[in-house]
Amino acid sequence: METSSDLTLLDVIKVILRNLVWIIISMIVFGALAFGYAKHKANSQPYVAKTSVVVYNPSKTKYDQYGVYNKEIGRMNTYKAISEDSVIMKDAQNIIDKKNGVKLSISEIKNAVSISNDDQTAVLKIEAKNTKKNDAKLIANGMASAIKNDLNSYINAGVVRKLGVANDSSVKKDGLSISKYLVVGLAFGLLFGLMVVLIKDIILKQFKERK
Repeated sequence: METSSDLTLLDVIKVILRNLVWIIISMIVFGALAFGYAKHKANSQPYVAKTSVVVYNPSKTKYDQYGVYNKEIGRMNTYKAISEDSVIMKDAQNIIDKKNGVKLSISEIKNAVSISNDDQTAVLKIEAKNTKKNDAKLIANGMASAIKNDLNSYINAGVVRKLGVANDSSVKKDGLSISKYLVVGLAFGLLFGLMVVLIKDIILKQFKERK
């Protein structure tokens, strides 16, 4: 004799088809909640502006170019440390003020900017995060200009050249995929809906059997 717990695949399919509307409603509700949360979170995410500078000493002959390049690679951590100094940030502050008429504090620049270097490259990557798109762009470009202007004042770095600039089209919100949140919400809604209708069906069967 079959009991209520003996649900076959056919039984499950029938339950799903009978309650398909409720499952779809569950997906819509959880999808909408996930989408709304993602939109709210995206609005609070900072803008990210990126630029970079390359540091190198031109070799006089082709025979010593690899030695010079390897020497630069070994000094990148030093260049990075100097670039993060408050004196460089002070110059960036002045550049931003003079070029754009925007007044930012040293602490704002310090909190916004991060400088990194990939292994085996002579490139310093500059990233600035700010809730204001324009400020993120100005900080990244201001820091690149300040590093270019000032690095040789502290160490014989050779040639310091900016590699492009951050502009409005390249400044993006910090990584957040609204579509991923939506997919997760829909999937959770589907699982929740399935779980509810199956549990409800089992409970109803048990209730009928007891009667």
